[in-house]
Amino acid sequence: MQSVNEAGAKQIRVLVFIPTYNDFKNLQSIVNEINEYHSSYEVLVIDDGSLESEELPADCNSVRLPINLGLGVLTNIALDFSLHNNFDVMVRVDGDGQHPVASIDELIEKINDGSDIAIGSRINRNGGISPVKALSRIARGYITLISKIMLQTDLPCDLNSGFIAMNTKAMKVVNAVDLDRYPEPQIIIIGASNKLVINEVPVIQNNRSEGKSSLNIFQAFRLLYRVSVYALLTVTGGYK
Repeated sequence: MQSVNEAGAKQIRVLVFIPTYNDFKNLQSIVNEINEYHSSYEVLVIDDGSLESEELPADCNSVRLPINLGLGVLTNIALDFSLHNNFDVMVRVDGDGQHPVASIDELIEKINDGSDIAIGSRINRNGGISPVKALSRIARGYITLISKIMLQTDLPCDLNSGFIAMNTKAMKVVNAVDLDRYPEPQIIIIGASNKLVINEVPVIQNNRSEGKSSLNIFQAFRLLYRVSVYALLTVTGGYK
């Protein structure tokens, strides 16, 4: 049941979902920051079978999977948890420290204003001149182009952002699909093909506090292939 604040307005229930895989250095501080800035929000940490056996953060819901199943499975688990416990909004924040916790409320505001999905589009995501970063820019450009062509609609400029909020309607629609290991573009394509309202908020991505991206060159090409499949499914009605 929703709580009511002193002004008589209903207070939405928000779950902040933090997936992690070998990202422990700043995980507790991220949870602490969420609890400090958003004391009414609940936090769910899911460890995707990390090779290390560090303690998971206190003061939150947490679960450790016995094996690595991928971010798509973790997202489906978090969506199940959110829907089963009647949360109104689920927000994903990564455990590597890149997503600005202080911007969660901006995503929530978009949801309150009528969006079903709100994306934190990283305005500084194209920094750097390394071959990997160049490939990443090419991949993002292809993903955006093919998605817009297939869906024939405007989409957020950063389809690969994991900083995302969904309302109950979106959670039900997205959770009806078994999500892939890199589900960010898939979530947007599913949402757009089901006529959900999708908007974005510009955010400054923090520097990664530890580790490195799991999206290597092989995975980047695999992602391009998978996005083409996602888009094709929208044409054939596979996501409707």
